[in-house]
Amino acid sequence: MPQTAHLDSLEDSFEQLRLTLLSSGHVKTDVSGQPVLRGGVGWTIFTWDFAADLSPEYLDHRSTRIEVVVWLDATLKDKIDAGTYGLTWQRFRDAAKAVIDKYDAQMKPTIRDVDAKIDTLYTAAGSGVDLEAAIALFDQAQDKTREANEVLEHTAKQAAAEAEQAIAKLWQAQQVRESDLTWFKVKVGVKLFFYGLSATLSTLSAVVTGGAAALVSVIGIAKIIADASLLIAQYADPADQTRAELDETMETLRDRIGKEMGAAASAEQFFRDLLTTTSAFSGEFVASIDRAKSHRALYANKLAQLEVLADENTKKINTLLDKVRLLEAQPAFSSDAAKTAKVAALAKEVETLLTWTGKIGANVDGNLTWADGVQAEIDGWQACRGVVSRAPASKAGTAARITAGLVAATKTVVQLASAL
Repeated sequence: MPQTAHLDSLEDSFEQLRLTLLSSGHVKTDVSGQPVLRGGVGWTIFTWDFAADLSPEYLDHRSTRIEVVVWLDATLKDKIDAGTYGLTWQRFRDAAKAVIDKYDAQMKPTIRDVDAKIDTLYTAAGSGVDLEAAIALFDQAQDKTREANEVLEHTAKQAAAEAEQAIAKLWQAQQVRESDLTWFKVKVGVKLFFYGLSATLSTLSAVVTGGAAALVSVIGIAKIIADASLLIAQYADPADQTRAELDETMETLRDRIGKEMGAAASAEQFFRDLLTTTSAFSGEFVASIDRAKSHRALYANKLAQLEVLADENTKKINTLLDKVRLLEAQPAFSSDAAKTAKVAALAKEVETLLTWTGKIGANVDGNLTWADGVQAEIDGWQACRGVVSRAPASKAGTAARITAGLVAATKTVVQLASAL
């Protein structure tokens, strides 16, 4: 066979090698006995807002949702999209929804209950509450909301676990019906993304003494932003950890390929031997490619979570800035030089918050670009067409460093707002 024709067939040969190695046991498996995903793809099949058909008076539930994500083999996803098998996305959705509907009935009462508790809290306070008492009321409302979130998150985790079992059962049954699916010995799972409830401020203003309402709104929003910033920081650490794992996996892959290629007569000979033998390195090579693609997909998913949370927080920060500008125009503040200076300092610090959330967005974009470069490198090695260029190093840095700055800035905002 001419060399060019042989090289053109290498990409198809790689997939056949992968399947052969799966069945021969050369590919390492995870703790469940399932082979490591080949470029595991996280596919959102179902998004559920469990407060969507409720109308809580004191709670913001815009981001109180579960996203059911199926992790599966990249090749299998392509075939499902193409309609190759009877296993459709709708069947996955139906399996997940059947479980979610059951837990929906358990979670709605929790939401109604915390809303009623806040109502009782505010009603008991009556009208004409001063600023200090109003802030204390809002703190109590936040505490009740946090308690509710703990219950909701626990129930949501149970729902996600059961949805995963239902989808796994569907997958196993479909393998029996369509034997070709047995080639795809992958773990199909569900990932839970829970964002929670937050207390609102609009109703609190009704119980506060006239001029204090605007200030209560500013302080309350600042505290909500502080909570949201802490949540962003909590998401940053696992994202950075996944990035480090991806980096380590790629370095190990490059080192092993370099070592094996150096011992071969040529790069072409190396790839030819790789695809025409079942040597120990053939299995290691395929498993390393699988692991790298899985880590890359997981990292991109964690970056997407960070981006969603940062966008939500940016909206809250812009709302806070608008409230502060309105506060500046009120006679009680505009006629007092000391108060005017304090409001100006607060406005400046709120603008600093926007700078930090912008940095988070830039960090996500930069790391996604790096992850895309890693994906291109992985695809190059997988195609077995010759020596592949190393993915450029990321210049974005880690997310935790930036989110720590955001958290520190929000603390300053809360302090300045509380001192007005």
